[in-house]
Amino acid sequence: MSDPFDSIPVKYPVAFVTGSGSHRVGFEIAKFLGRVGFRIMLHARSSNDVALECRDELKSSGIPVDIVFGQVQQPSNQAAWFSRIRDRFGRLDLLVNCAAVWEPKRLSETNVEDLQLHFDSNVVGTFLSCQQAIEIMRTQPSGGSIVLIGDAAIERPYVDFSAYFASKGAIPTLTRCLAVEAASLNPRIRVNALLPGTILFASDVSETAKQRVRESSLVRREGNTFDLAKAVLFLYQNSFVTGSVISVDGGRNLASETAADAIAHPRWKSQN
Repeated sequence: MSDPFDSIPVKYPVAFVTGSGSHRVGFEIAKFLGRVGFRIMLHARSSNDVALECRDELKSSGIPVDIVFGQVQQPSNQAAWFSRIRDRFGRLDLLVNCAAVWEPKRLSETNVEDLQLHFDSNVVGTFLSCQQAIEIMRTQPSGGSIVLIGDAAIERPYVDFSAYFASKGAIPTLTRCLAVEAASLNPRIRVNALLPGTILFASDVSETAKQRVRESSLVRREGNTFDLAKAVLFLYQNSFVTGSVISVDGGRNLASETAADAIAHPRWKSQN
C-alpha cells in the first residue's frame, strides 16, 4: 500500500492554524499536520504559558514551528502575521481557520455587543485571514488550500447560542464566495469548509449527556480531533475539491430524534 501522504504536492509545506494556542481542536490539528510533514505557524489570542507550551511541544517533537498572538479581527494583526509567515517560512500552503468564540446567552439578553463579538471573531477574522492567505498563495505555482471551520449544528441549533449560530451560519456562503474569488486569481487555490459535530466534550458534561450526544448520530459516537484533522488533510491533498462544505458530524444532521421522525408517511409503522 502506498504512503497516504505521498500526494502532498510541496516538500515541507507550511500551515497556519488560527486558534491553535491552547490544548483544543486547533492545536490538535496543527500537531497532526506537523507529524505528517508540515511546518507550522500557531496562533493564540494572547501570549500566555499555555500557548508557549503548545509551541514548545511541537518544537520538542522536531516540528519547525513559530507562533503569533492577537485578535483575529484586527487587520493590522493579520498583516503582521502573514508578513511573519513570509519571513519565517517563505510560503504558505494551508490555512486552517479554527479561531472562534462561542458564548452562551439567553435570547432576551443577547445584545448588539454580543452579535458584534461573534461576527468579529467568527466571520470578520476568518475573512481577513483568508484574504491575506490568498495574497500569498496567488503567487505560488502550487496555489494552496484554505479550510474554514464552521459548525454542523447550524442546521439544528440549540438554545442560548443565537449570536454564535448566526455568525457560524455565514461560513458556508463565505466559503463559496472565497472559492470563486481565489480561483479567479490562481486556479490552484482551493477554499473549502468543514462543519464539525461534537468533537470535544466540556469537562463538566455528564456521562448521561455524553451518551445522549453519541446516540444522536448515525455512527453512535462523538467525534475526535483526529477525525477533523484527517478531513483537513484530505482537503489539502485533493486538488479537485473547492467550494465544498463538508459535515464531519457522524451523520448527526441526518439522524432523527425519534423513530417516528424517520419516515413521515401515514402508512409507515415502526419495526421497533
